[in-house]
Parts: sequence; C-alpha cells; structure tokens
Amino acid sequence: KYLSKLIKNYTSIKPIGKSTLIYLSQSNRARSKINDELNILKKIIKYEWNYIIFLSSAKVYKKDKHKLNELSKIDLSNNYNKLKINSEKIIETSKKGISLRISNIYGPFYNKKTLIDDILKNIFNKKIISIKNKNEYVDFLNIEDLNDLILSLLKNKKYGIFNVASGSIVKIETLINQILNLLNLKIKINSSSSIKNKMKNKIDISLIKKITGWKPKITIRKGINEIYKKNLYLHRKQG
Repeated sequence: KYLSKLIKNYTSIKPIGKSTLIYLSQSNRARSKINDELNILKKIIKYEWNYIIFLSSAKVYKKDKHKLNELSKIDLSNNYNKLKINSEKIIETSKKGISLRISNIYGPFYNKKTLIDDILKNIFNKKIISIKNKNEYVDFLNIEDLNDLILSLLKNKKYGIFNVASGSIVKIETLINQILNLLNLKIKINSSSSIKNKMKNKIDISLIKKITGWKPKITIRKGINEIYKKNLYLHRKQG
C-alpha cells in the first residue's frame, strides 16, 4: 500500500513536454522502506521526465580531516546513507539527471526543523540553549543559494554527482555567540558533549562551481538576519 500510494502520487503528475522532476527520497528507517523508495525511483525513471534533479546529502561521506570531494569515502553504516547512494546510482545509470549532495540547508522560509531555528526559538523564549556538541563544525547552505542553482540547472542541464554547500564551516559555539552578539543578548549554552571534533569535514564545491558557474552568495551572518526577522514577525504574531 505504501509503495503503490507513493508511485500513484508521483506518476499522477504527467510530464508535459520537456519536464523536470525534483526528487527527494523520503524514508530513512526500515530496510523494506528503502527498497520501496528505490522501486519508486525506478518507476519514475520509466516515465517521460526529460530531466531529474535528485536531492542527495553531503552526510553520505565518512568523517575525514581532509576536504570532502565527490570521490571521498562513503559511509554506508545507516539506512539514510544507503538510500541516498543507491538512488544516486539509479539516476546516474539512467543518464537522465543530476544528484546534488547538499550540506545543511537553512533559511527564513525553509520549513524543515534546523539547528539555527532551534537556537533562535530558545533565544526568543529566553531559554538555555541546549545542543549536542558545541565543538562540532558545520557547513550551512542558505535555501536561496540552492534555489539559484536549481534554476540554473533548469536552464542549462548538467549530469553527474556534485557537492552543493557553502564551502565554509563554522563551529557551533561560535555560531551561537555570533547570534547572541548580533542580538546583544547573553544566554547560557548547555552542551551534552564537549568532545573536540578534529574532523571538520569541509566540503569541496569546486566541481559544481567549475561546471555550472554557480557559487553561494548569502553569508551565514546575512542568512541569520533573515531568519531572525522572520522569527521576530512570527513571535509577535503569536504573541
């Protein structure tokens, strides 16, 4: 039922002329669900989509002290990564699309729960900021920069597997302090782990920049300002 329902949802959208499908795999749990998702993608491939943009993830890489490029070692220790990598293989074999290994997306109108959103909500509620590891280094990519790349690919199609990220990493503790300084606030930070992360996992985006000419434009500071304005509006509206 799960498989047939999802296939019906996707395939009910018939391609019109030279149409593009932006596809995001959904399951990261049971092995059976992974197989279902892969079967869905195979069914979709058979339809007359002219081009498929698959939203994969930079989380598929093993932690490494070196810059992570498209040839870096893959971590297949969890179902989420297995689903992403196998989906990439299906897209690559079909020669009908591109797979984007995306870093941590954030933005004012990005609905998925993110670390930055959690931090700002705690700040608005004057709560202690609780995080897993303040010493972790993360690459954040603004949703608008991703949108720009997708629009570029719709006009000028490319094929293969590419990293898509800001190309810069920031320490979580540093990020929180930047937000607090920006808002002129002092709030305690609780971290369940204080282990120093030697694997900074900086993501190499030189290939996508070379092939498409795309590059991220929104700095983390500017992006935080946009999210803050949105959250301030929502906070006042709810209050």
